Amino acid sequence: MKRISLLLVTGVFLLFIVAGVLDAATIVVTPPTSTSQPLLNTPLANALTAVQGTSTYQKAVNTLAKFENQSDLARGFANANAYSSHAGTIQGYQNYDLFFVSVGVMYGLQAPSADADYYNKENIENDLEEDGDVHAGAALGVAINAGIHAKFIAYGLYLTGIFGKVDIGEEQDDYTFESTTIGGRVNYALIQTHGILLGFLKWRGLSIGTGFIYQKAEASMVYEFDSISQAVTGYPGVSLVVDPSARFKFETTTYTVPVDIVTSFQLLWLLNLTAGAGVDFVMGHTDLTLTSGGSINVTGTSETIVPGSITITGETDDVSPDRVRPKIMGGIGLQLGPVKIDMPVIYYPSAGAAIGLTAAFVW
Repeated sequence: MKRISLLLVTGVFLLFIVAGVLDAATIVVTPPTSTSQPLLNTPLANALTAVQGTSTYQKAVNTLAKFENQSDLARGFANANAYSSHAGTIQGYQNYDLFFVSVGVMYGLQAPSADADYYNKENIENDLEEDGDVHAGAALGVAINAGIHAKFIAYGLYLTGIFGKVDIGEEQDDYTFESTTIGGRVNYALIQTHGILLGFLKWRGLSIGTGFIYQKAEASMVYEFDSISQAVTGYPGVSLVVDPSARFKFETTTYTVPVDIVTSFQLLWLLNLTAGAGVDFVMGHTDLTLTSGGSINVTGTSETIVPGSITITGETDDVSPDRVRPKIMGGIGLQLGPVKIDMPVIYYPSAGAAIGLTAAFVW
Protein backbone atom coordinates (compact mmCIF):
# COMPACT_ATOMS: atom_id res chain seq x y z
CA MET A 1 0.00 0.00 0.00
CA LYS A 2 2.91 2.33 0.71
CA ARG A 3 4.19 1.86 -2.83
CA ILE A 4 0.73 2.48 -4.30
CA SER A 5 0.44 5.71 -2.30
CA LEU A 6 3.82 6.84 -3.61
CA LEU A 7 2.76 6.14 -7.18
CA LEU A 8 -0.46 8.11 -6.80
CA VAL A 9 1.16 11.11 -5.17
CA THR A 10 3.79 11.09 -7.91
CA GLY A 11 1.10 11.48 -10.59
CA VAL A 12 0.44 15.09 -9.68
CA PHE A 13 4.15 15.63 -9.07
CA LEU A 14 4.97 14.42 -12.59
CA LEU A 15 2.64 16.93 -14.22
CA PHE A 16 4.30 19.82 -12.44
CA ILE A 17 7.78 18.51 -13.23
CA VAL A 18 6.86 18.17 -16.92
CA ALA A 19 5.77 21.81 -16.92
CA GLY A 20 8.69 22.88 -14.75
CA VAL A 21 11.46 21.77 -17.13
CA LEU A 22 9.92 23.29 -20.25
CA ASP A 23 12.27 26.21 -20.60
CA ALA A 24 12.45 25.54 -24.29
CA ALA A 25 11.09 25.05 -27.76
CA THR A 26 11.53 24.38 -31.41
CA ILE A 27 10.81 28.02 -32.21
CA VAL A 28 9.72 29.96 -35.29
CA VAL A 29 10.14 33.71 -34.81
CA THR A 30 8.54 36.68 -36.61
CA PRO A 31 10.19 39.97 -35.56
CA PRO A 32 8.18 43.07 -34.65
CA THR A 33 8.12 45.90 -37.18
CA SER A 34 7.51 49.63 -37.08
CA THR A 35 5.10 51.06 -39.61
CA SER A 36 5.70 54.68 -38.59
CA GLN A 37 9.52 54.50 -38.41
CA PRO A 38 10.96 51.98 -40.91
CA LEU A 39 14.53 52.84 -39.81
CA LEU A 40 13.71 51.22 -36.47
CA ASN A 41 13.16 47.78 -38.05
CA THR A 42 16.84 46.96 -38.48
CA PRO A 43 17.71 47.73 -34.82
CA LEU A 44 14.67 45.70 -33.77
CA ALA A 45 15.87 42.73 -35.82
CA ASN A 46 19.36 43.12 -34.34
CA ALA A 47 17.89 43.18 -30.81
CA LEU A 48 15.96 40.00 -31.57
CA THR A 49 19.16 38.37 -32.81
CA ALA A 50 20.82 39.40 -29.54
CA VAL A 51 17.95 37.83 -27.56
CA GLN A 52 18.40 34.59 -29.49
CA GLY A 53 22.06 34.60 -28.51
CA THR A 54 21.39 34.75 -24.78
CA SER A 55 21.90 31.69 -22.59
CA THR A 56 18.26 31.84 -21.45
CA TYR A 57 16.98 31.64 -25.02
CA GLN A 58 19.43 28.91 -26.01
CA LYS A 59 18.47 26.84 -22.97
CA ALA A 60 14.87 27.16 -24.09
CA VAL A 61 15.59 26.03 -27.64
CA ASN A 62 17.79 23.11 -26.59
CA THR A 63 15.36 21.80 -23.97
CA LEU A 64 12.03 22.02 -25.76
CA ALA A 65 13.49 20.59 -28.96
CA LYS A 66 13.55 17.25 -27.12
CA PHE A 67 9.78 17.36 -26.71
CA GLU A 68 8.93 17.18 -30.40
CA ASN A 69 8.22 13.45 -30.12
CA GLN A 70 6.95 12.04 -26.83
CA SER A 71 5.70 8.56 -27.61
CA ASP A 72 6.39 7.25 -24.08
CA LEU A 73 4.52 10.14 -22.48
CA ALA A 74 1.60 9.69 -24.89
CA ARG A 75 1.47 5.95 -24.11
CA GLY A 76 1.60 6.73 -20.41
CA PHE A 77 -1.44 8.99 -20.68
CA ALA A 78 -3.30 6.34 -22.70
CA ASN A 79 -2.63 3.77 -19.96
CA ALA A 80 -3.68 6.17 -17.21
CA ASN A 81 -6.89 6.96 -19.09
CA ALA A 82 -7.78 3.25 -19.16
CA TYR A 83 -7.07 2.94 -15.43
CA SER A 84 -9.33 5.89 -14.57
CA SER A 85 -12.24 4.49 -16.62
CA HIS A 86 -13.20 2.27 -13.65
CA ALA A 87 -14.79 5.25 -11.88
CA GLY A 88 -17.88 4.48 -9.82
CA THR A 89 -17.08 0.79 -9.44
CA ILE A 90 -18.73 -1.13 -6.59
CA GLN A 91 -16.25 -3.98 -6.82
CA GLY A 92 -16.56 -4.50 -3.05
CA TYR A 93 -20.37 -4.84 -3.04
CA GLN A 94 -21.10 -7.36 -5.75
CA ASN A 95 -23.73 -10.08 -5.24
CA TYR A 96 -26.32 -7.56 -4.03
CA ASP A 97 -29.99 -8.50 -3.87
CA LEU A 98 -31.86 -6.12 -6.21
CA PHE A 99 -30.10 -3.03 -7.61
CA PHE A 100 -27.52 -0.34 -7.01
CA VAL A 101 -26.74 3.23 -8.09
CA SER A 102 -23.32 4.77 -7.57
CA VAL A 103 -21.32 7.85 -8.45
CA GLY A 104 -17.57 7.93 -8.24
CA VAL A 105 -14.29 9.43 -9.27
CA MET A 106 -11.16 7.50 -10.22
CA TYR A 107 -7.63 8.86 -10.59
CA GLY A 108 -5.32 6.83 -12.83
CA LEU A 109 -1.54 7.00 -12.92
CA GLN A 110 1.09 5.45 -15.14
CA ALA A 111 4.55 5.81 -13.66
CA PRO A 112 7.95 5.09 -15.25
CA SER A 113 9.08 2.63 -12.59
CA ALA A 114 7.62 0.38 -9.91
CA ASP A 115 10.64 1.06 -7.71
CA ALA A 116 9.62 3.47 -4.96
CA ASP A 117 13.24 4.68 -4.68
CA TYR A 118 12.94 6.18 -8.17
CA TYR A 119 10.52 8.87 -7.06
CA ASN A 120 12.47 11.94 -6.21
CA LYS A 121 12.69 15.19 -8.10
CA GLU A 122 16.24 14.64 -9.38
CA ASN A 123 15.57 11.27 -11.02
CA ILE A 124 12.42 12.36 -12.84
CA GLU A 125 13.78 15.75 -13.85
CA ASN A 126 17.02 14.20 -15.14
CA ASP A 127 15.12 11.70 -17.30
CA LEU A 128 13.03 14.47 -18.83
CA GLU A 129 15.95 16.80 -19.45
CA GLU A 130 18.08 14.05 -20.98
CA ASP A 131 15.47 12.30 -23.10
CA GLY A 132 12.53 14.71 -23.38
CA ASP A 133 10.23 11.74 -22.85
CA VAL A 134 9.15 9.51 -19.98
CA HIS A 135 6.64 6.67 -19.67
CA ALA A 136 4.24 8.50 -17.37
CA GLY A 137 0.73 9.87 -17.39
CA ALA A 138 -2.27 10.79 -15.28
CA ALA A 139 -6.01 10.87 -15.94
CA LEU A 140 -9.29 11.43 -14.14
CA GLY A 141 -12.56 9.57 -14.62
CA VAL A 142 -15.98 10.46 -13.22
CA ALA A 143 -18.99 8.20 -13.77
CA ILE A 144 -22.42 7.08 -12.61
CA ASN A 145 -22.95 3.31 -12.46
CA ALA A 146 -26.36 1.65 -12.19
CA GLY A 147 -27.00 -2.06 -12.03
CA ILE A 148 -29.66 -4.71 -11.44
CA HIS A 149 -29.71 -8.30 -10.31
CA ALA A 150 -31.07 -9.88 -13.49
CA LYS A 151 -32.89 -12.72 -11.77
CA PHE A 152 -35.36 -12.80 -14.65
CA ILE A 153 -32.52 -14.12 -16.82
CA ALA A 154 -30.47 -16.13 -14.33
CA TYR A 155 -30.04 -15.95 -10.58
CA GLY A 156 -26.63 -14.49 -9.76
CA LEU A 157 -26.38 -12.53 -13.02
CA TYR A 158 -25.77 -8.78 -12.63
CA LEU A 159 -25.95 -6.12 -15.37
CA THR A 160 -24.45 -2.63 -15.02
CA GLY A 161 -24.56 0.51 -17.15
CA ILE A 162 -21.86 3.19 -16.94
CA PHE A 163 -21.97 6.84 -17.96
CA GLY A 164 -19.89 9.82 -16.99
CA LYS A 165 -18.91 13.27 -18.18
CA VAL A 166 -16.70 15.95 -16.67
CA ASP A 167 -15.73 19.33 -18.11
CA ILE A 168 -13.25 21.56 -16.28
CA GLY A 169 -12.08 24.94 -17.55
CA GLU A 170 -12.61 27.01 -20.67
CA GLU A 171 -10.54 26.96 -23.86
CA GLN A 172 -8.59 30.06 -22.86
CA ASP A 173 -7.76 28.79 -19.35
CA ASP A 174 -4.31 27.60 -18.38
CA TYR A 175 -5.68 24.16 -17.54
CA THR A 176 -8.64 22.33 -19.07
CA PHE A 177 -9.92 18.79 -18.77
CA GLU A 178 -12.84 17.04 -20.43
CA SER A 179 -13.78 13.38 -20.21
CA THR A 180 -16.64 11.15 -21.39
CA THR A 181 -17.17 7.58 -20.19
CA ILE A 182 -19.71 5.08 -21.58
CA GLY A 183 -19.85 1.36 -20.96
CA GLY A 184 -21.37 -1.64 -19.29
CA ARG A 185 -20.46 -4.65 -17.18
CA VAL A 186 -21.70 -8.18 -16.66
CA ASN A 187 -21.01 -10.02 -13.39
CA TYR A 188 -21.89 -13.49 -12.26
CA ALA A 189 -21.87 -14.82 -8.71
CA LEU A 190 -19.76 -17.96 -8.61
CA ILE A 191 -20.53 -18.14 -4.88
CA GLN A 192 -23.37 -16.21 -3.26
CA THR A 193 -23.15 -14.17 -0.04
CA HIS A 194 -22.90 -16.04 3.28
CA GLY A 195 -23.33 -14.73 6.81
CA ILE A 196 -20.80 -15.88 9.41
CA LEU A 197 -20.76 -15.56 13.21
CA LEU A 198 -24.43 -14.56 13.50
CA GLY A 199 -23.97 -11.78 10.99
CA PHE A 200 -20.99 -10.14 12.67
CA LEU A 201 -19.00 -11.20 9.61
CA LYS A 202 -20.43 -11.48 6.12
CA TRP A 203 -18.61 -13.00 3.17
CA ARG A 204 -19.97 -11.52 -0.05
CA GLY A 205 -19.01 -14.62 -2.00
CA LEU A 206 -17.07 -14.67 -5.23
CA SER A 207 -17.96 -12.67 -8.35
CA ILE A 208 -16.48 -12.89 -11.83
CA GLY A 209 -17.04 -10.08 -14.28
CA THR A 210 -16.25 -8.52 -17.61
CA GLY A 211 -17.52 -5.62 -19.70
CA PHE A 212 -16.64 -2.85 -22.11
CA ILE A 213 -15.72 0.74 -21.20
CA TYR A 214 -15.13 3.57 -23.66
CA GLN A 215 -13.44 6.68 -22.33
CA LYS A 216 -12.31 9.78 -24.20
CA ALA A 217 -10.35 12.46 -22.38
CA GLU A 218 -8.89 15.78 -23.49
CA ALA A 219 -6.53 17.74 -21.26
CA SER A 220 -4.39 20.79 -21.84
CA MET A 221 -2.05 22.83 -19.71
CA VAL A 222 -0.14 26.04 -20.34
CA TYR A 223 3.37 26.86 -19.25
CA GLU A 224 4.47 30.48 -19.19
CA PHE A 225 8.12 31.06 -20.09
CA ASP A 226 10.20 33.73 -18.37
CA SER A 227 10.17 37.02 -20.27
CA ILE A 228 13.39 38.01 -22.03
CA SER A 229 14.19 41.71 -22.47
CA GLN A 230 16.83 43.23 -24.74
CA ALA A 231 17.76 46.92 -25.22
CA VAL A 232 17.52 48.24 -28.78
CA THR A 233 20.88 49.72 -29.78
CA GLY A 234 20.76 53.38 -30.77
CA TYR A 235 17.36 53.99 -29.21
CA PRO A 236 17.76 54.83 -25.51
CA GLY A 237 14.94 53.48 -23.31
CA VAL A 238 13.58 51.23 -26.07
CA SER A 239 13.52 47.50 -25.34
CA LEU A 240 12.40 44.33 -27.09
CA VAL A 241 10.41 42.00 -24.79
CA VAL A 242 9.74 38.35 -25.62
CA ASP A 243 6.77 36.76 -23.74
CA PRO A 244 6.35 33.16 -24.94
CA SER A 245 4.07 30.44 -23.59
CA ALA A 246 3.43 26.82 -24.53
CA ARG A 247 0.34 24.64 -24.34
CA PHE A 248 0.40 20.86 -24.09
CA LYS A 249 -2.76 19.11 -25.26
CA PHE A 250 -3.53 15.42 -24.80
CA GLU A 251 -6.39 13.70 -26.64
CA THR A 252 -6.81 10.14 -25.44
CA THR A 253 -9.36 7.48 -26.37
CA THR A 254 -9.35 4.02 -24.80
CA TYR A 255 -11.54 0.93 -25.13
CA THR A 256 -11.15 -1.30 -22.09
CA VAL A 257 -12.39 -4.86 -21.60
CA PRO A 258 -11.88 -5.73 -17.92
CA VAL A 259 -11.87 -9.33 -16.73
CA ASP A 260 -11.71 -9.80 -12.98
CA ILE A 261 -12.66 -11.92 -10.02
CA VAL A 262 -13.40 -10.24 -6.71
CA THR A 263 -14.52 -10.97 -3.18
CA SER A 264 -15.13 -8.93 -0.02
CA PHE A 265 -15.89 -9.21 3.66
CA GLN A 266 -18.27 -7.12 5.75
CA LEU A 267 -17.25 -6.65 9.39
CA LEU A 268 -19.68 -5.56 12.13
CA TRP A 269 -22.13 -4.11 9.59
CA LEU A 270 -19.87 -1.05 9.12
CA LEU A 271 -16.58 -1.98 7.50
CA ASN A 272 -16.09 -3.62 4.11
CA LEU A 273 -12.79 -5.03 2.82
CA THR A 274 -12.26 -5.97 -0.85
CA ALA A 275 -9.72 -8.15 -2.64
CA GLY A 276 -9.49 -9.32 -6.23
CA ALA A 277 -7.39 -9.77 -9.33
CA GLY A 278 -7.80 -9.62 -13.07
CA VAL A 279 -6.57 -8.15 -16.30
CA ASP A 280 -7.55 -5.20 -18.50
CA PHE A 281 -7.45 -5.64 -22.27
CA VAL A 282 -7.04 -2.16 -23.75
CA MET A 283 -7.14 -0.61 -27.19
CA GLY A 284 -7.07 3.04 -28.20
CA HIS A 285 -4.67 5.88 -28.85
CA THR A 286 -3.29 9.19 -27.63
CA ASP A 287 -2.43 12.30 -29.65
CA LEU A 288 -0.13 14.81 -27.96
CA THR A 289 0.23 18.32 -29.39
CA LEU A 290 2.58 21.08 -28.34
CA THR A 291 1.71 24.59 -29.51
CA SER A 292 2.51 28.11 -28.38
CA GLY A 293 1.23 31.60 -28.70
CA GLY A 294 3.78 34.17 -27.62
CA SER A 295 4.32 37.79 -28.49
CA ILE A 296 7.37 39.95 -29.14
CA ASN A 297 6.64 43.52 -28.10
CA VAL A 298 8.56 46.79 -28.04
CA THR A 299 8.47 49.11 -25.03
CA GLY A 300 9.68 52.66 -24.47
CA THR A 301 8.64 54.12 -27.82
CA SER A 302 5.64 56.01 -29.18
CA GLU A 303 6.16 54.64 -32.69
CA THR A 304 3.49 52.39 -34.22
CA ILE A 305 4.68 48.81 -33.73
CA VAL A 306 3.28 45.61 -35.19
CA PRO A 307 4.14 42.99 -32.54
CA GLY A 308 6.15 39.98 -33.57
CA SER A 309 5.36 36.43 -32.63
CA ILE A 310 7.00 33.29 -31.37
CA THR A 311 5.51 29.87 -32.13
CA ILE A 312 6.32 26.40 -30.87
CA THR A 313 5.07 23.26 -32.58
CA GLY A 314 5.43 19.56 -32.06
CA GLU A 315 3.15 16.55 -32.04
CA THR A 316 3.06 12.84 -31.35
CA ASP A 317 0.12 11.06 -32.99
CA ASP A 318 -1.69 7.76 -32.64
CA VAL A 319 0.28 6.19 -29.79
CA SER A 320 -1.42 3.05 -28.44
CA PRO A 321 -1.70 2.03 -24.80
CA ASP A 322 -0.24 -1.23 -23.54
CA ARG A 323 -2.66 -3.93 -24.64
CA VAL A 324 -2.70 -6.25 -21.62
CA ARG A 325 -2.56 -4.94 -18.06
CA PRO A 326 -2.70 -7.47 -15.17
CA LYS A 327 -4.08 -5.95 -11.99
CA ILE A 328 -4.56 -6.53 -8.27
CA MET A 329 -7.70 -5.04 -6.74
CA GLY A 330 -8.43 -3.94 -3.21
CA GLY A 331 -10.46 -1.47 -1.26
CA ILE A 332 -11.93 -0.38 2.03
CA GLY A 333 -15.45 0.89 2.57
CA LEU A 334 -17.84 2.17 5.18
CA GLN A 335 -21.57 1.54 5.14
CA LEU A 336 -24.71 2.62 6.91
CA GLY A 337 -27.40 0.24 5.76
CA PRO A 338 -27.80 0.57 2.00
CA VAL A 339 -25.54 3.65 1.82
CA LYS A 340 -21.95 2.76 0.95
CA ILE A 341 -18.80 4.87 0.82
CA ASP A 342 -15.96 2.96 -0.79
CA MET A 343 -12.31 3.65 -1.68
CA PRO A 344 -11.34 1.21 -4.45
CA VAL A 345 -7.67 0.72 -5.27
CA ILE A 346 -6.30 -1.03 -8.37
CA TYR A 347 -2.59 -1.77 -8.64
CA TYR A 348 -1.00 -2.63 -11.98
CA PRO A 349 2.37 -4.39 -11.38
CA SER A 350 3.76 -2.73 -14.52
CA ALA A 351 4.04 0.55 -12.56
CA GLY A 352 0.44 1.75 -12.75
CA ALA A 353 -2.32 2.39 -10.26
CA ALA A 354 -5.81 3.81 -9.82
CA ILE A 355 -7.50 5.03 -6.68
CA GLY A 356 -11.06 6.25 -6.39
CA LEU A 357 -13.90 7.31 -4.16
CA THR A 358 -17.41 5.92 -4.66
CA ALA A 359 -20.72 6.77 -3.02
CA ALA A 360 -23.46 4.21 -3.64
CA PHE A 361 -26.93 3.06 -2.70
CA VAL A 362 -26.99 -0.73 -2.77
CA TRP A 363 -30.12 -2.79 -2.03
